[in-house]
This record gives sequence, structure tokens and C-alpha cells, in this order.
Amino acid sequence: SHISMITGLMPSQHGVHERKGKETGVEHGKIARLKMHKYNRGIIGELEKLGYHTAIIAANPILSPYFGFTAKTHYVVAPFKPEIDVDKSTLDKVKFMVKNKDFKMLYKKAMIYLRFILFGPTDKGGNKILHYVPRVTSRSPYMLLINIMEAHEPYTRIWNKAKIINMYIDTILNGKCPDKAYKLVKPYNKFADRAAKIAIKIASHLIDQNTLIIITSDHGQGLCDPGFLHGYWLYDGLVKVPLWVKYPKGVNPPPQRRKYISLTEIPALIRYVVTGENTQLGANDACSESFGIGVFTPRELPATIYEPRKNCLKE
Repeated sequence: SHISMITGLMPSQHGVHERKGKETGVEHGKIARLKMHKYNRGIIGELEKLGYHTAIIAANPILSPYFGFTAKTHYVVAPFKPEIDVDKSTLDKVKFMVKNKDFKMLYKKAMIYLRFILFGPTDKGGNKILHYVPRVTSRSPYMLLINIMEAHEPYTRIWNKAKIINMYIDTILNGKCPDKAYKLVKPYNKFADRAAKIAIKIASHLIDQNTLIIITSDHGQGLCDPGFLHGYWLYDGLVKVPLWVKYPKGVNPPPQRRKYISLTEIPALIRYVVTGENTQLGANDACSESFGIGVFTPRELPATIYEPRKNCLKE
């Protein structure tokens, strides 16, 4: 979806989605890098040709050079999402740090873990992003792509990956969330509120008479309504996301002729402001695609779960 937002192409068109790697045996990162090179990173490459300084600040590791997201300035801020389960692999890492006398890293990891246990998953990189924003905005003209993770799971201290996957599969097979899943998504509202506050702080650093600001989301979230988390379902809770646009002074919004606006229209919206390219937002239909659960492919699950799906809204 991130590649769709900067290229204007659906996943089935640009070819980067979770099924692609499984079908071809090629890792997702390599496919993403090749495709991003093919499309010159979409609107990022277009603006660089026009003399813009491009920058990416993300708490999402997907928006990294490994997946083809490159810009003249790049900061990937690791989100606050530590390993919660103390298992053999965790203990092996501790032994490795002790053996190599890396006590500084051991102390850092211990503090992160303790903070998570005491206070839960709070800061997920948003405050670090705020720290980097002024470094980019001093250069003009600029294009800044920011990805915050404050509204992303986990929402509680109880977040065992294996159990989460079982709940996810259980929801797919039974059409409703198991009781334990409801408890895991219940705190979502406070995290969404935190995401909104971080977005407002970021916008306050960027806002001036000549800046175009677009705030949106790459996906929604299933809160047992009836989907659980995201990735497989095509319910409204996942595919209908906010789109908030602040236009530069003297620039009128392009006419919206039709009901639905797709995230694939973002590049056209930017061109409209930057180059004056004529555009009309909206369409009579908008489609969303899903290509599988993207976690793993256990043999006992029905093959239909992994078939590509498309949900088209018709006016």
C-alpha cells in the first residue's frame, strides 16, 4: 500500500505484495527494490527531477532502502516494539551480549523491557520522528514522507506472537474473534488518540502558507468488527481511512467529481499542486486488494484463504 501511495498503482499492477514472494521464491525485499527502481520511486523520483530535496522519516522498517524506499535524506526510527516473550532466543541474545561484554546494550535492552512491562507499549517512535523533522524542513523546496506507528499494534503488554497468529487464524475460519482477542484490541482508542496528537505536532512544524500537507493511513485496523488486526480482510474498518489535506495559500482544491477517493490518487494530487497538472479527484468505484494473510502458509488451512481477493465499492 505504501508503494501504491507513491506510484499511483494498485498492488496487482506494481507487483509488490505478500503473495508475490511465495509464488516466485524470491524474497519480498528484492522484488520491492526492483519494482521501486522500475518506477523511479514514483512521486519521490518525480519531485527530485524538479529540484526538490526528498526525505523519509519512518518508524516503520518497511519504509527503508531494503524495500526500495530511498530519498536524499533518510531516517528509519525503530518503533518501540520489543520482544515481549522471554524465550530461548532471548536468553541466547543475553548470553551473547555478556560474552562480548556489551553491557551498555544489555542495560539498554533491559530498560526497554522493564519499561514495557511497567507501562505497556507507549512511545512507538513518534517522539523520535519529531526530533528529526526540523533537520529536513530547513531545506527548500522539500518533500517529506513520514510514517508514524502510534496506532499500530501492540496495544497491551500481553502480546504473544504465536497466540496472536492462532487468534488471527481462528477469526478467519470462524468468522468472529475469540474472546481473548477482544481484550487485545480494546485499548485501541487511546493509541489512535496518541497517533492523532503526534500527527498534529508534526503538522505544526510543517504548516506555513506554501506547504501542502496530506495526512492519511496505509490501512485501517480490525477491532473484532469482525476482522482481527489487518492484512487479510477487506472490511470497511480496514479499507476506509482518513484523508486530510491542507492546501498552500492561493491553491484551491481540485474538483471532486465522484464519491470515492483512492490512496492511489495521492501522486496526482501532489502534481496538481506542484506542477499545476489538471486533475479531478474521485471515481464511481474504488477497489481494495488482499493477497493472503502474509504470515505463514500452514497446510491445514483452506487454499482459498491465500487466493487474491478484491473488494470494489460501486456508487
